[in-house]
Formats: sequence, C-alpha cells, structure tokens
Amino acid sequence: MAGLSKGSVAALIAAAAGALCLLLESSVPWLVKFPAAWVLPATDWVGAGLEWFLALIKPTARAFSALMFYPMEAANFVLSSTPWPLVICATTALAWILGGVRMALMAVVGLGFVLASGYWPESMNTLALVAVSVPLALIIGGGIGILANEYPRIRQPVQAVLDIMQTVPTFAYLTPLLVLFGFGPVVGLIASAIYAAPPMARNVLLGLERVEPEIKEAAIMAGGTRLQQLF
Repeated sequence: MAGLSKGSVAALIAAAAGALCLLLESSVPWLVKFPAAWVLPATDWVGAGLEWFLALIKPTARAFSALMFYPMEAANFVLSSTPWPLVICATTALAWILGGVRMALMAVVGLGFVLASGYWPESMNTLALVAVSVPLALIIGGGIGILANEYPRIRQPVQAVLDIMQTVPTFAYLTPLLVLFGFGPVVGLIASAIYAAPPMARNVLLGLERVEPEIKEAAIMAGGTRLQQLF
C-alpha cells in the first residue's frame, strides 16, 4: 500500500466496498438497490418552488415585455416605411464615415443582395430588433460593470455569471424567456440583449479598473461626487 498512488488506493477501496455490497445483497438488499420509499420528492419540491417563483415574477416580466413592444414596433414601422434607396444610401454613408471605402462597398453589396433576394422586409424586422436590443444590452452591461467595480466583493461572482452567460448558446435562453415574457418578438429582443450584455459588462469593468489612481485622487480632491467621478 505504501508504494501505491492515492488514485490506486481509492480505486482499491471502491472495489472492496462494491464487492462487500454484492456479498451482503441477500441480507441487506438496500446496499445494492436504493429503496423507493427513501427517495425524496425533489421533483415536487422543485416544481412547487418554480410555480411560486413564476407567480411572483411573471406579472413584472409581462409588464416589461409589453413596455418593450412599443419601441420595437416603432423601430420596425420606421424601417419598414423608409424607402429602400434611402436606407441603402444612409447605411453606405455611415459605413464610409466609420470604415472607409471598403466598408461602404460591403454595405452596398450586402444590402443589394438582400434586396435582390426578396428578404428586405425580414431584414428590416431583424434590424429593428438589433436597434432596440443593442441599447438595452449597453444599459444592462454597463450597469453590471459599474456595480462590479463599485463593490469588489461581488466582482468574482459577477465574473463567474458572465462566463456562464457567454458559454450558454443564445437559443438556450428562449425557453425560460418564453415562460416569463410570453410569445412574441420581444422574447428574441430580450434574448439578444442578454447574450450581448456580458462583453459590455467586461469592457466597462476593465475600463474602470484601468483608470489611473492619480486621476481618481484628483477627482476626489476636486470634490467630485461619485457620479461625477464615474463620468
């Protein structure tokens, strides 16, 4: 035993315990087969807890869903009503300003292909969803990053939650969101915002952490409030 590794010792102990359970099966059957009477009603407990939680939070979630429906419908109406040449020209001009000729050319080719393929209305619906979900993601992610910077104790749990959020696929959010917010385009909006919030939160937290101590001290000495120091 002295020359065996810890893993080998653990394997031998497990094998001996398994053999002993098989030998005692006739006299002590619960060593091999767990009695059904001992099984805890965990499913019922979890179901009751979820029902209580859903009854508590669903009215607020449905109210938020109804609230977000209006800006999304407004964005969809504006984009759908705008003539396609104006949308292409505005997008091309913005791409030219931000990325130069190459990006402008990509915008023209991409939007032209969408138009020629007959998917212009669907594309405007998607663009309306993005136009509303991106600001929502900025607000959520910015708030999380600021809170994590202000309260160092929650920084590690927040980082762990952000890791999980970025690991889980977008479609995995849809099932619980459908239960909370109901069916409709708002569910896709909220799922997109939740999935896009972690990068924003990380960038805000990283930016606040890299502020030079001298700058913070100068803001405090100047009598700046917490809000003034933040902005």
